[in-house]
Amino acid sequence: MGFGYLFLGYLVAFLLQGVAGAAGVGALVLLLGYGMMWHGLQSLRRYCRGFSLAEWGIYPLLAVGIYRLAEDLTALFLWNAPFFANAKTVVDWIEFCLIMIFHAALLSAIREIGMQVELKKITVAAVRNMIIVLLYAVGYTVYWLPGLISDTVRGYLTLSITLLNLAWIFCNLWLLLTCTKDIVAEGQEDPEPKRYKWEFLNRMGDQFAENIKKATDSNREAMEEHLRKKQEKRLGKSKDSTADRTSGKHKKK
Repeated sequence: MGFGYLFLGYLVAFLLQGVAGAAGVGALVLLLGYGMMWHGLQSLRRYCRGFSLAEWGIYPLLAVGIYRLAEDLTALFLWNAPFFANAKTVVDWIEFCLIMIFHAALLSAIREIGMQVELKKITVAAVRNMIIVLLYAVGYTVYWLPGLISDTVRGYLTLSITLLNLAWIFCNLWLLLTCTKDIVAEGQEDPEPKRYKWEFLNRMGDQFAENIKKATDSNREAMEEHLRKKQEKRLGKSKDSTADRTSGKHKKK
């Protein structure tokens, strides 16, 4: 449906990109992540118009990713390009604003599709993540804009900003993973098992599915038998208790 690509792209662009940056390939990984997210949004916009806005939000982020790639290449080959150093602060703020706008569009779209399929947990999670992203945006702005807070206060806020950053990334990853598992396109609720070119793989798959079905049926029968015995035992105790009360009444007479 598109959530799989969106989840993988988000994981690459907002989590693995930081790790890859230490190896000097952060911009390439960032572009890969944005490309995967764009592919997922292309599919999702057919089911919910809100994803079209998120898709448009990817395009300027791709442009920033290309700028980051040029910046990395300049540092790698030691080219003399003072433009990148002079424009760093401006580009950082532009990228930050674009990321916040993209998340607002993405989470709004997820909330919308969650309401369409009547999955309350996804709708509530999308709103919760919006609040976390908003808190991070406010904290980041206060932290980095000069003159708003003193250096002493900024030192106390460093850990809080880092934790908020990790919180909104992991919360969004969990939300996208939930969407991948729980939201499917109409007509794909019970997909046919994939058939392979080699017949022995098909036989193995069929045998595995049959074993799973047998195990499920066996567990269900065992559970039904357990519940039946438990109910009979409960009824037996109830009958004994009723008999004891009746016997007590006769003795009193």
